[in-house]
Amino acid sequence: MKSLILALSLTVLGASAALAQDVCAPAKVTTISTITWYGAIQVCWTATGDDCSTGNATTYEVRYSTSPITDTNWQSATAYGDNSTTNGNQDCFCLTTGCPGIDTYYFAVFLIDETGNRSPISTVVSGTDRCSGAHTTCP
Repeated sequence: MKSLILALSLTVLGASAALAQDVCAPAKVTTISTITWYGAIQVCWTATGDDCSTGNATTYEVRYSTSPITDTNWQSATAYGDNSTTNGNQDCFCLTTGCPGIDTYYFAVFLIDETGNRSPISTVVSGTDRCSGAHTTCP
């Protein structure tokens, strides 16, 4: 009888632990913008949180492309920032284009929590590199 009670107790504890798993991905990044520099484009965003919209996500991933990024093609965009630590507030990424010409780049950001849950694709923004005027660079 004691072994049956012990087995039932362990089953209940195991079920409770399963319910406590982190299943809530970080929320979608919607506050995102670009700044154009000489030969570079900077993208900045406000992190949304870890568990849905609370806490801080662990890492971020930036995807960029010269073609618009969508829910269906984001994996073909170039990844930058895999496992880059987020500061939990505002993060920035600077893409140095080197001025090969005047190109428009599209950017999307994903936040990732400590258990690997990935946010939905962010609002996609674009920026066009500037290859004339003052030679300012990303901070």
